[in-house]
Order: sequence, then C-alpha cells, then structure tokens
Amino acid sequence: MKRVLRGIDPELRSALETEAARLGLSLNALVLRLLRDSLGLTKPAGLHHDLDSLAGVWSREQAEEFAEAVRHFEKIDESLWAPDPDAP
Repeated sequence: MKRVLRGIDPELRSALETEAARLGLSLNALVLRLLRDSLGLTKPAGLHHDLDSLAGVWSREQAEEFAEAVRHFEKIDESLWAPDPDAP
C-alpha cells in the first residue's frame, strides 16, 4: 500500500526540497527524519565523559602559566602570507 502525504503547499515543498538537497537525502528520508526528530524518537548523540577529570583542575596560576607558554603561537608570520613571486 502506497502512503502519500497530501496538502503540501508550494512553499513547504520548496523548503523540504532545499533541505533534502542540502543534506543529500531524498524527500522521503528527510520527512521521516524530521518526523522522528520532532517526536523525540531519534537517539541523541552520545555524551562523552572521558575528559571530565581534566576540566577545571588547573589553578589560576597554572592557567596563566600555560597561557603565557602558548602566547607565541598567536603571532602571525607575515612572510608565510606574502604572495609567492614565482607563482604563475
């Protein structure tokens, strides 16, 4: 038995087609995804806790010491962005 969704106005159809194209999905797959998401039937991405033990364990002094140690990485070497004179 073929099931058809009726009453889709041109604006809604256009929006669905645009989103389906953006995601590389068929209209059917997109509509099913949207329905599952809106009804809370999609499993959320897993929450990872593997770095929790590292969060907030530095003292202010350690954080400032780290920031100072990596500050030189913020400097831009302008010569790396200069046009290549040998480029075609």
